[in-house]
Amino acid sequence: MPRSTSEQVLNALTSAIMDELSEGGAVTLIGFGSFTVTKRGSRLGSDPRTGERIEIQGKNYPKFSAGLALKQEVNAD
Repeated sequence: MPRSTSEQVLNALTSAIMDELSEGGAVTLIGFGSFTVTKRGSRLGSDPRTGERIEIQGKNYPKFSAGLALKQEVNAD
């Protein structure tokens, strides 16, 4: 496969994954792994300059969990 074609395929795949995650969905690639969105709640932190306690707003973040086939391949001797 030419490099330009493989680049287009990879860009389409990553774009589809990002679109699904931005809508709150999940993507599973059987054997490879799953991409999900996890909600991180707000929490208290401190300003490093002043030491003042501040509230850090909660937000969503992407998470990847490796599938069984990927784990086995990485750990193959």
